[in-house]
Formats: sequence, structure tokens, C-alpha cells
Amino acid sequence: MKSNYNTIKYHFDEFLFSLLFWIVTSMFFLFVKINDLSTIDIINIYKVEPYIDKKFLYINTFIISFIFGSINAYLHSFVYNRILRNAPFWKIIFIRLILFFVVSLSISVGIFRLFYGYNFLELIFSDHRRTSIGYIGFYFYWIFTDLVLTSILQLRRSLGVGFFENFIKSKYNKPKTEYRIFMFLDLANSTPTVEKLGAIKFSSYIQDCFLILSDVVIKYNGLIYQFVGDEAVINWRVKCKFKYEDCLDLYFEFQKKIDEQEAYFIEKYDLKPEFRCSLNDGQVSVAFVGDAKREIAFHGNVLNVGSRLQHLAKDYNTNMIISDSFYQKLEEKEKYQIEKLENISLRGVHDVVDAYKVCEKNSYNVANAYTNDKTEVIIPTKNTI
Repeated sequence: MKSNYNTIKYHFDEFLFSLLFWIVTSMFFLFVKINDLSTIDIINIYKVEPYIDKKFLYINTFIISFIFGSINAYLHSFVYNRILRNAPFWKIIFIRLILFFVVSLSISVGIFRLFYGYNFLELIFSDHRRTSIGYIGFYFYWIFTDLVLTSILQLRRSLGVGFFENFIKSKYNKPKTEYRIFMFLDLANSTPTVEKLGAIKFSSYIQDCFLILSDVVIKYNGLIYQFVGDEAVINWRVKCKFKYEDCLDLYFEFQKKIDEQEAYFIEKYDLKPEFRCSLNDGQVSVAFVGDAKREIAFHGNVLNVGSRLQHLAKDYNTNMIISDSFYQKLEEKEKYQIEKLENISLRGVHDVVDAYKVCEKNSYNVANAYTNDKTEVIIPTKNTI
């Protein structure tokens, strides 16, 4: 299985952004407060020791914001998302503010006691009005900073990493052509599942499935293009040394994670999810579309063929079908059990398409051990959807 490099990188990028955000906003606050003041003014206004000048304040603000920012960035990137990932937005903000208050107060008291020999609470409640207001103002500014940072990180997760970064860069304001891989992942037997569970419970069922999927997509460096009902469309931008096997392994690991949670799904829904997918690659055009609601849209025959192939999976008694174009770029074909499906005809696709059904070798051997050649499997050579 693939290492957790991509998952670690994803969270580290979030950690680094949060840390830099804390440092920059803290230094900016200090700049606004003291830039126009002389050292004498600072001493007279804030009643600090004579050795405390601008350089001292800037250096120490950097050190404090680095320590404080590192701890809070770690909480944002590695802790909060685990304990609050299903909570509503207002609840996330409220709980994080409470946790921030407790954590920040503890850190501030510790830093001021350790480095400066001051009692932070005494500084806040100082008899000197300007000193007290200065520290209280700085503390509330930190609270506001955490609120803004939380909102940005939640927005990044809600919109998707690819959308958020490309929106900031305005990368697709004008259409561009790129080479991408698309996976169409769809829940098997969705209609009877909806009838059995009802709409509300079915939505919860899909939430649980796609929550598992999100972690696996990050691990394999994919981007979720969109969720459409019970279907997820995932894509990869093909770069130098890209491994096509990662796309296959994403599906197999996702299904493995589902298998590991089988007891949970059976207990809660009396069902175990099963997904079918297809993979296709090729040139697509990419552009931002819409105004009141903006999103990145992909256009090209690659998506049409990929979607049609996914609908064939049930007819060919398989959970994965890949296009011939995708198959040709696999470098480790021996890792999988691959069987060619020739002369497939797809509705809306004029050219004759070759495709392949794929499964893991272990699962293929296990399945065939049960049949032991007693059941003849008839695979159609042509199908139209």
C-alpha cells in the first residue's frame, strides 16, 4: 500500500499556512501599534522597562507568535478536524473559540512566566489603564485571528483544496487544456438501498461512505471534482512520473476501508456499501463557470466515455472498468487481474471502444476458488447503454 506521504503533506501544508498566518497577523498588529512611537513613547505609554525598545518587541513578538502559532496550527491541522469533522459550521466555530481561549490563556501565562518573569493575568488586569487595554486588545485580536483562520480552513475544506487554491490564483478564469484522469465512482444497487433506508437515512449512509472516501482521496493525491447523488467524480492532473496504479489502488483501498467498517454499516444500516467505478484519461478543457455560484468545470469526451464505462460494470459483473487508453499507461499490470472487453459500443460514443475489467489478484483468486469452474460465466462481447 502507498505510504501516508500525501496525507502528511496535506496536513503539513495546512499547518504551515496556519503558522505563517499567526506570525504575519501578530507582527502586523505590533507594527500598527508601535511603528509611529519612539522608544521613550513606548516606555511612557505602556510603563515597560527601559530596555524594551522596538527591536526587542519585534523579536519577542515573533518568538511568542511562533510558539503560540505552532501549537494552534497543530491543533487546527491534526486535532480539530478529527473531533469536529461532522459538526455544523457554527458549532465548529463555537467549540474552537472555547478551546482557543483555554489553550491560548495557558500558553500566554506559561510564556510570560518562563521568558519574562511576568504574571500574564496581572498584566491584563494591571492598574495602569494603557497597559491593561494594550494586552487585552492584543488578546482579543488573537481571538479574532483564530476566528478568521478557522473560517478560511473550513472554506478550504468545503470548497475542496483544488478549487480553493485555483480560485485564489485565478488559474482557470480563461479555459485551459490539461491532461487528466477521471474516476467515476458510483454506489451499487442504489435504488433498492434508497427504498430500504428512506431518504434521510440514505443520506446519512452516503455521508459515512464519502467521509471514508475523502481520507483515501487525500492519501492518493486525488481531487474530488464533484459529488452527484450517490456518485463521486475524482480526478488527477497527470504530471511527470505519475503512477497510474495509484488510481486503481485508491479504489481498492477505499473498498478495503469499507470492509473494515462492515460491522458498523451492518449495525447502523443493515447494509454494507459496494461501489463500482470506471477510469479514463485524456485531454480536457478546464474553466471556471458561473457567477452567483462558481465552480471548476471540465469539458471533453473523456468524461462522456468514462461515465458510460461505469454503467457497464454491472453488466460485466465487475466493480471496475478501465479504458484502453488508461490500460496502456499502466506499468505494473501484473499486480492486477485484467481481462479485456472488446468492441464495446457506448451510447453517444461513435467510435468502437476497447476496455478492461480489473480486480485485485487476491480477490480474483478467492472468488474463483468458490466457483471452482462449476459455474460458467458468460461475458457479453458487445453492449449498448
